[in-house]
Amino acid sequence: MEIETKPVGAVEKGVVPDLVGTALGEAQAAIKEAGFKEGGISGGVGVGTVFPPTLEVCSQGPEAGSTPKKNTEVDLVAKQTCD
Repeated sequence: MEIETKPVGAVEKGVVPDLVGTALGEAQAAIKEAGFKEGGISGGVGVGTVFPPTLEVCSQGPEAGSTPKKNTEVDLVAKQTCD
């Protein structure tokens, strides 16, 4: 049996999923599932700090396919409809 080892101090990275065009609620779940943290959300018609989960994700940062370290915050811009 082979045991996988990591060098001491190694940083675990993940691949940021493509969230553009998905519903905000689905995007938030995908962020967590990929091992990242939900960052800021902007652009929507939220009530206070609550954004409806049905808003569409128009952009994200870091961009899809990038490989930042796990637990990096992923910021979203979500609107009723993207232009």
